[in-house]
Formats: sequence, structure tokens, C-alpha cells
Amino acid sequence: MRSTCCVILSCLLLVGCGPPIMETPLAEDARAKTFADPAPSMAALYVYRAGHYAWAWPIDVTVVGSVKTPIPVDTFVRVEVPPGPNEVYCLTNALSDRRRTELLANQVRYFQVTIERGEYGPFCLVAEAAPEYAQAIIRRNRRIQPMWP
Repeated sequence: MRSTCCVILSCLLLVGCGPPIMETPLAEDARAKTFADPAPSMAALYVYRAGHYAWAWPIDVTVVGSVKTPIPVDTFVRVEVPPGPNEVYCLTNALSDRRRTELLANQVRYFQVTIERGEYGPFCLVAEAAPEYAQAIIRRNRRIQPMWP
């Protein structure tokens, strides 16, 4: 019985493990937390994970055409993209969500990804956040390197 429990626990731990997440150097993390304007003729998006429900459950986040990465709890990514239509997309194994937005040059926008309890398992939600609220959360989080590109 004990060995069966150990095998089941080991399998559950392996399922919770995702690809390795690379944190950025402290200087880069601090620079991102100044919320500086993007490069000329670009827009900047901050995408962060809020809440601690299902902390071990992976959420894949995609900023269409720019970045795709898993986002653990208490982390964020900053992405610079060309102005125009854009989409932030999140995916769990149950359901996905997306927010489409029109970005202007030199604009900085903030998107919060959360995970909620669902009938078929946890699902993610993407919502645009007010700058003051998002910046307060991002200052407590750590910046990670996107997995792609």
C-alpha cells in the first residue's frame, strides 16, 4: 500500500513539472519594473499571473506572433510588439481564453492571467488590468524569459 502511494505521488509530481522556467538577471528584472516606454514605434505588453489557486497547474500564454511561454505563479513577461491588432491567449488542459486589443505606438498595456476552478478542471482567464493595479502586482513578481521565440 505504501509503495503504491509513493508511485502515485511521484506521478503527480511529474505531471506538475513543466519545462524549466528561466528567470531574467536582476538588472533586467529591475529595468522591466520601471515600466519604461517601449522602443520607438513599438508597443509593450506586460502579462502576469495572479492568484494562487492551482499554483502547480501550468498555464501557457501566447502573445500572438511574439511570444509563447508557460507562466508560473508570481511571474511576468514584458513583450514589445508592433502597433496594431494583437491578442493575448492563455491555455490550460481544460479551457482557453483570449483578449484581442488594438495597440498604439509607444503604448504600454497590462494583462492579468488567472486560473479558476471549472467543471472539467482548472481553466484560465485573460483580463486587461488598470496600470496602477498591475504595476503593484508586477513589482512583487519576478520576470521570466519567454520560451519562444
